[in-house]
Amino acid sequence: MRKVLLSLEEICKGLCPEAGEISWGDIWQRPLESGDSFEWTLFFSLASEARRLGLEVSFPLLQCESGKDLFCSWNKIPMHYVSKVGHSFSRDTRHILATKFCLALVPKMIISDGEHKYSIFREGCPYHTIMSEEDYNERPDILILDGNPIEDYPKVTEDDQYVHFKYQVTPSLLLSGCLRVINSSLLPIEEKSPDEDCKIPIRGIVECSTNKSEEVAAEQLKRYEGLFGNEHKLEMVLVTGNQCSLAKWPCFFIDLKAEKEHLRERIQEVGASILKSFSLV
Repeated sequence: MRKVLLSLEEICKGLCPEAGEISWGDIWQRPLESGDSFEWTLFFSLASEARRLGLEVSFPLLQCESGKDLFCSWNKIPMHYVSKVGHSFSRDTRHILATKFCLALVPKMIISDGEHKYSIFREGCPYHTIMSEEDYNERPDILILDGNPIEDYPKVTEDDQYVHFKYQVTPSLLLSGCLRVINSSLLPIEEKSPDEDCKIPIRGIVECSTNKSEEVAAEQLKRYEGLFGNEHKLEMVLVTGNQCSLAKWPCFFIDLKAEKEHLRERIQEVGASILKSFSLV
């Protein structure tokens, strides 16, 4: 599988020049089964295909201090947990906790068609977590949410004690609030608006797996449906490295054993199909 990992790394970094600016850590050394290399390559295929189709693409984290170093971290509010393999977010002493809080709220990518903007998150959606006031273990590999953070937000107070956020989902729905910067097992919400339980309309979810059975995949997507669904239809797609077919959701197969050029072409095809599935183009 080392050959596959090398191909994915080269393909990923060739899809967008910004991929070469990121501090990848050990992403490309992790086992293929972890899914990280597969997911990040697919993520950047969305950026590449969006640009090819005439959309504007930006990576706001790369403009933030420490953004390059924390780009591969989850879009999840830092909380105090027993350390898990591959995720020592709260124990990382390189960056102050306030920075982690702030950057967790920044989308990995924003796509714009000139009239509408769409934010793309990896391994979670902090705005959904805050507004629902639920801490959950289900973290979609790629989640697309309408809108984007208001300019200059999120931002940390001078004393590093609080992070303020404002996110415009639609012209009529503005999410705003304040988080207390603290290492806690509870969501540190100081205030939020709307202050009642707010069901955010999620644009789409992409679940990736190098080898997932149809039964496991269906159960996973059903859990996402229960967690993120509301009166708006929740669009979801499954992308796998093995043949998989689900009656309810589109599935895309990528043969990871294919030669590099064929693999690159297929990844780009799937990226374009996902954008169309979620009506981004």
